Amino acid sequence: MLRAIWQLLGRILLTLGGPYVTPPMTVPGLTTGSAYAANDAFGTLFWYDVPKRGVINAAFYYDLDNEKIAKEFVLSPVMFTPTANDSAFAPVGGEIKNFITIRITAGDFGTGFNANAIGQVSGLGIPYVAPEGRLWCQLITRGVDNIAAGSLPRVALAIL
Repeated sequence: MLRAIWQLLGRILLTLGGPYVTPPMTVPGLTTGSAYAANDAFGTLFWYDVPKRGVINAAFYYDLDNEKIAKEFVLSPVMFTPTANDSAFAPVGGEIKNFITIRITAGDFGTGFNANAIGQVSGLGIPYVAPEGRLWCQLITRGVDNIAAGSLPRVALAIL
């Protein structure tokens, strides 16, 4: 029921002024030409500049390597202790109370294109409050990636 209310609120906000979409950001700290294991931290900690409060409506993963491997966005309104890139994701226990997670599955990529693909999930309706106007993020890969040079992925959020 609460999700339906947030989705309705999202449609109203979209009618009034539209969503805020973060610029697509290159995932920092990735290593090209090196195999990642499933459940590894995928890149290093970074942040999105966002409105101080809002509703996350969608997440986008621009796969420039066309691997279509599931990813999980771990978001937090406060900075958290990052896991080293290409290491098993291991958050500090007390910090997980601030986490918002969004998963893009292999099925969320659709058919893709010739050399790349876009994974997206929408209609999320996840409210947040970020007093500093930042959502900190680290990604987790849920498969075995091997990113080619020049094909670093980008990520973005749509917020109502």
